[in-house]
Amino acid sequence: MTHKMDRRVRRTRKLLGEALVRLLGERGMEEITIREITEEADVAYSTFFRNFESKEGLLLAYLEGHLRLLQAEIGTVEGSLRRQVRQNMEVVFRYVLRERPLWVVLLRVPSAQPALKQFEAGLVGMNLRYLDGYRGVIRGDVPLELVVMSGVGQLVVMLEWWLWPEVREGVTAEVMVDYYEQMVVEPMWRLLVGEEVMRAILDGDEASGNVR
Repeated sequence: MTHKMDRRVRRTRKLLGEALVRLLGERGMEEITIREITEEADVAYSTFFRNFESKEGLLLAYLEGHLRLLQAEIGTVEGSLRRQVRQNMEVVFRYVLRERPLWVVLLRVPSAQPALKQFEAGLVGMNLRYLDGYRGVIRGDVPLELVVMSGVGQLVVMLEWWLWPEVREGVTAEVMVDYYEQMVVEPMWRLLVGEEVMRAILDGDEASGNVR
């Protein structure tokens, strides 16, 4: 019985989140009422308050759930570091394209910024943990955390360019991965370790783990 109730709660929360995202695609948060959200979701008005305290709370919970799903899709890939990066970033760009309405909200709606910042912080943390294995070759000319934060920030800018106002015509997920490699991956590693070591790390098969 508890499991059935849990599934019902998850479904209700999902319906409410999807309804809010659809409405945010048309107008701002301040113009949307809770009753409109529940009517759009075909959920009882009172049910909203059994799950969330506010519209903002609903949005954050819904976005954070999706971001956890995305992070779970990013996994370890065999082969060179360059191959790992490319395959994982293709997962990211394909996911974002599949969930475009959600990501437009995430990138453009002010009340969604806490969730976006949390996502960025998660990516920074994952990259820093991975780069611990390269401390012996990282030069330290620029603070490592600053380099990683800059790379994650560039990814967000790329997503904003790609998705707004429409998906750029002819720019596929694969093309975005090419751009990401040219604009983020190679410059970041070049700055951290220099040209020669960068090539060895990215193209050598001695690298393990994965950078996102």
